[in-house]
Amino acid sequence: MLDILLQIAPFLIIYFFLQFGVKQRITHPLRYAWITRVICLIVICSYGLIAIMNSSALLQLDQIREKEVLQSLALFIVSIAALLVFVPPIRKLIGQSIPIDSNDVVHTISLSLSFLVFHVYILTAFSLEELIQDSTQGTTIGTLWTQDILLALIAIIGVGWLQKRNTKETLQRLGLVRPTFKIVFTGILFAVGFVMVNLILEQLASISGFGMDPNVDKITNQQLGPLFETIPGILTLGLAAALGEELIFRGAMLPRFGLIYTSILFTLVHANYGLSVATLIVFILAIMLGILRIRYNTTLTMVTHASYNIILGLLALLGSKLT
Repeated sequence: MLDILLQIAPFLIIYFFLQFGVKQRITHPLRYAWITRVICLIVICSYGLIAIMNSSALLQLDQIREKEVLQSLALFIVSIAALLVFVPPIRKLIGQSIPIDSNDVVHTISLSLSFLVFHVYILTAFSLEELIQDSTQGTTIGTLWTQDILLALIAIIGVGWLQKRNTKETLQRLGLVRPTFKIVFTGILFAVGFVMVNLILEQLASISGFGMDPNVDKITNQQLGPLFETIPGILTLGLAAALGEELIFRGAMLPRFGLIYTSILFTLVHANYGLSVATLIVFILAIMLGILRIRYNTTLTMVTHASYNIILGLLALLGSKLT
C-alpha cells in the first residue's frame, strides 16, 4: 500500500500546485509563471534523465533483438516523444488530432505525463518472467482501493476542483450526474452485453489459439486471482475500478485526449504484463465505455464498468465452485 502512495501521491502534488498556479494567472502573473515553469522543468528534467539513461541503446542497434537493448530503446523513444510535447509547433499539430488546447499549460503537462503509461507498460512487459518468479502475493483489497481512491483524487484535483472550478463545475467537467434508476438499469444492461461480447471473444480465441499467452495469464492470475475468490474481492474489483478508472479516464482524460488515445492508455494500463486476447477485449471495452461517456455521462460508464467487473467476477467464482 505504501508503494502505491509513493507512486501516485507525487501526481496529486503536481496537479494541486499546477492548478493553484493557474488560479493566480490573472491576479499574480509572476507567481503563475514561476509555479508553472518549475513544474514544466521537473517534468522535462525527469524525461530527459530517462532518455539519457537509455541512450546507450542507440549504440547497440546491432543487438536490437536482445531484450535489454530493445527495452532501453523503447524507453528512450517514449521519453523523447514526451519531451516533444513541450515544443509548441508539435503540440499544435497534436491538437489537430485530439481536443487539447495547445496553449494551455495544464493540457501540455497532462499530455506529457500520459506517456508514463507507455513507460510502465515497457518496464513490466519486458520483465514478465521476473515478475512471475518474484510475485509472491496478489493484489489486496486495501491496495486496490488505495490506488483507485488516489486516481479519483487526481481526476478531481486535476480538473481544478476548488481552484478554477467549484464543486458543481467540477462534477459537470467530469461528466458526473445523480445516479437515477434509469442510469443504473441501463448501465447493468450494457454490462451484460459487454460480458457476452467478452465471453464470445474469449471462446473464439481459445478455439483458434489467437493471442493466448500462458505467461500473461499466469501473472494476471497471481496478481488478481485472490480477489476473484471472495465476494468482497469481487465487489472491490467492480466498485474501485468504477470510482478511480472511470473518473480519471472517461471523466478527466477523454474530453481532452479524445476517444482513441484515452482508450489506448486505458488498454495499456490493463495490459501491463504483456499483450494477449484480453488486451483486445479491454480495448473494445474502452471504446464502448468512451462512446457511452460521449453520448451520455460518466455516471453511466461507472455503473457499466462496475457491473461488468462484478458479473465477470461472479461467473469466475461460480465456475471455480462448480469445478
